[in-house]
Amino acid sequence: MKRLMLATAAAVTMILSGCATTSGLAPDISKSGFDGAAVVDIAPHANMCLSLCTTLGAQWSSSRPDVANLRIGIYDLSKFYSIRGAQIRVGQDVIDLTPEPGITQLEVDPAGVARDSHKWFTVPLDLIRRIAASNDAWIRLNTNAGTVDDAIIDNGKDSKALNALKRFLSKVDEQS
Repeated sequence: MKRLMLATAAAVTMILSGCATTSGLAPDISKSGFDGAAVVDIAPHANMCLSLCTTLGAQWSSSRPDVANLRIGIYDLSKFYSIRGAQIRVGQDVIDLTPEPGITQLEVDPAGVARDSHKWFTVPLDLIRRIAASNDAWIRLNTNAGTVDDAIIDNGKDSKALNALKRFLSKVDEQS
């Protein structure tokens, strides 16, 4: 049990670190039993953060090839947040995102080290491509406790989330 807790704590630390690295989880590719569509998923990875850590994950289906679902969240060591909305800035363009209906999903990691609050946002796949190609992209989450801003990439300094989105797009392109 102690080994599981240490491994989980190390994984959470890696997710929260947001260091400029290309390491991270690989996308999963599956086939929908509902309609036979190819589905690509990437688990959430951290943006550049100091204390609260915003995260991005994504899902794409070949049944709707021009859109993707962004899993946008906040990792915190002590509390949950209600996510009310989000904005992404790519260069000077600010894009308002509307969350999918429903409440913020709340999860605690297996070791109880971190709290994950997240919502899904349907976006044009082109927005993810613009983020991946940018040298300047930020996310702002609107929560019950105010706003949280984190860089996805800032003047070429990247995050785990940025590189995860690049891996995600590579697998999407293979399935298209």
